[in-house]
Amino acid sequence: MRLFFLIFIFTFTKNIYCNSPAEVKYVYLENISIMDMPSAGIMPEDHFIINFVIQSNSTTLLDLCLFSYNNFNFGISYSVNNLIGNRTIELQKYPAINLKYKIINDHNSNFGLALGFSNQGKGEYFKSKDRHQIHSPGFFLVSDKSFQWLLGYTGLNAGLNYSLDNESEKNKLNLYFGLNQLIYKNLTFTTEFNSNINESNLNDSNGAILNFAIGYYLGDMTFDLQFKNLIGKLNPINLYSIALRFEYIGNFK
Repeated sequence: MRLFFLIFIFTFTKNIYCNSPAEVKYVYLENISIMDMPSAGIMPEDHFIINFVIQSNSTTLLDLCLFSYNNFNFGISYSVNNLIGNRTIELQKYPAINLKYKIINDHNSNFGLALGFSNQGKGEYFKSKDRHQIHSPGFFLVSDKSFQWLLGYTGLNAGLNYSLDNESEKNKLNLYFGLNQLIYKNLTFTTEFNSNINESNLNDSNGAILNFAIGYYLGDMTFDLQFKNLIGKLNPINLYSIALRFEYIGNFK
């Protein structure tokens, strides 16, 4: 099962890569997510995005953004526990859907604004509770602003989300923020703060979540080293985790 899944991902990515142009016209700061939470960025039309994340607890996530038209994005995602290692594989119950529409484009205004829906949680999947370690965003509204200064392009995001997860405490509204800094066209630093106020005391603890990532941007490929939950208490045994993210941006033309 593990071998089949890994071969599928490798073959699928390789075939798409070989059929795609060597250079993709893409504005880097239009990320479709900050790290775990959605940004206001929109994928360009006639493109697709493949995200593959491997976390230190052997949780893997495949996230595909497959369709973009007139500021609207559609994608699907799916996660697997213990894909690497000798423990029993646990599958997410159903694939998740990810929808986003950009209402205001920051290229034509002082800020950007997008709304959407995603039922993809992040981190380890708990089959008995049918939820992930971090709640899915649910419905979200997020604003962004990008500008250029001495160090390069900077992207700011501020979002409000309403999760529909079963254990989201009274389905409270949640706040999150993101900062992305691109240095010399290739090196990126990303910080994400999730207030996590809709958590219902998973593992008898809750608290804000702070994530940080260092990435290298190379044309249509991005590689990130992510440091998760730097101040939170989602996992009392290991207060933080490390993840690797691989992103590929292709063109259907």
